[in-house]
Amino acid sequence: MKKEFTFIDLFAGIGGMRIAFDKAGGRCVFSSEWNKFSQQTYETNFGDIPDGDITEIKAKDIPNHDILVGGFPCQPFSLAGVSSKKALGRKHGFEDETQGTLFFDIVRIIREKKPKAFLLENVKNLKSHDKGKTFKVIMKKLQQDLEYDVHVKIVDASSVVPQHRERIFIVGFKKPMEFRLRYFEKKHHQELLPEFKNELDTYGRIYMYRLRPDYKIYARPLEEYPAKSKQAAAIMLMIQNNLDPAVAQHPHELITYGGNGGVFSNWAQYRLTMKYLAEMNDEQTLVMYSGHPMGLFPSHKEAPRVVVTNGMMIPNYSKPDDWEKFNALGVTQYGQMTAGSYMYIGPQGIVHGTTITVLNGFRKIGKEPKGNLFVTSG
Repeated sequence: MKKEFTFIDLFAGIGGMRIAFDKAGGRCVFSSEWNKFSQQTYETNFGDIPDGDITEIKAKDIPNHDILVGGFPCQPFSLAGVSSKKALGRKHGFEDETQGTLFFDIVRIIREKKPKAFLLENVKNLKSHDKGKTFKVIMKKLQQDLEYDVHVKIVDASSVVPQHRERIFIVGFKKPMEFRLRYFEKKHHQELLPEFKNELDTYGRIYMYRLRPDYKIYARPLEEYPAKSKQAAAIMLMIQNNLDPAVAQHPHELITYGGNGGVFSNWAQYRLTMKYLAEMNDEQTLVMYSGHPMGLFPSHKEAPRVVVTNGMMIPNYSKPDDWEKFNALGVTQYGQMTAGSYMYIGPQGIVHGTTITVLNGFRKIGKEPKGNLFVTSG
């Protein structure tokens, strides 16, 4: 399997987290585990020995990585661990200087290496430890100090193991500006970052207006498109029709209709998509995900020239506020029915479809429309 991203494995134990991330296409570039017996098992499992005590490792010496993974010690925060420490007169939580402060080693590594994302794991009681004060400190560090977009969920593993084993998972992603910069070489980031931040603060979105074409956008004759494939040229025509100011509701925001029916999330996606379509031949397929061109893939003449998917939201994240949030983050968009699939033909499409439906309805009951009443709930 081709390795698509890199990750580091902190507080690695015998490598449970690493197995999951390896299977997901990750490549581990660094691991840390202080227990010598766990290190031996880890070596048997993966062929490399984890580095030792994370508190003694400088953050700058850790390789760059896309994702930081860390199940930091749970004993200072678990119900059993706290009870045991209290009974022995020992400190718990962040006051446990041996294990309780290891979260702050994660913080210093994230601050230095700035991974695209992180996944942290601990016991369920972390959220309520010390009347919620401990968790409040953790969230403040991750959200305010490190400026990550953070999501929290308690998961019960009883569906895969024969016991109730509830764990809290804390997932963080870089804020939108960093994510949007993936379209550009790093040498341009310093110039683009303040510009994109200004767009986000002003519009609530990053449209990348510097890339909006200065030519008129409208459906040109097919032969005017610089394409190797006539089918690709037809799709270029469809895209420009959807963004024609005479057709689109908010063309500058790449919205065709309905207030949020988007063709793309930003103008970089438009440019890249048109570039791919100009280059592709009749034995390739362009794959699109929520406005983002994933690339050209080998196919055949009878295959679709473009496969379009628009990100669907699972029930836990399917409220309007969630749609807006993930749209602003640039990871999903609402393509409506015909905006994100480039086939909008205007309100006449609705009129035509409704007319056909009504005629077929009367035909089914053996009556003529004239002189009869049609009642609909939608």
